[in-house]
Amino acid sequence: MPFEFDDLVDEVMRSHLTTIRVFLDFRMGCVGCPIACFHTVDDACAEHDIDRVAFLKALCCRKTNGVGTMQRGVRCSEIHRRPSEKFDPGQTALGTVVQELIIQGQKILGTET
Repeated sequence: MPFEFDDLVDEVMRSHLTTIRVFLDFRMGCVGCPIACFHTVDDACAEHDIDRVAFLKALCCRKTNGVGTMQRGVRCSEIHRRPSEKFDPGQTALGTVVQELIIQGQKILGTET
């Protein structure tokens, strides 16, 4: 039975341990989070601004074959961004926050580049 949007995050990870890698690939902090037992997959995607359809496909992919590929040559971690966003494998959640803070500071100071 495939995963659904209304499945609880904690149940997904506990029932299929290989799905933990999907949460990590999508840079979601659900692993070990005390809210995971209350949040559905849909809630978690909304909270982390993740494309819910792509995320659910990655979860189902990981569940069925235990590897992180949706199709030959495409890793699940490469599909987590919205189509308008460029995938940067070196980008981290912290790096994104720092970059946004720098941009906001430059706007305030009037020194945008």
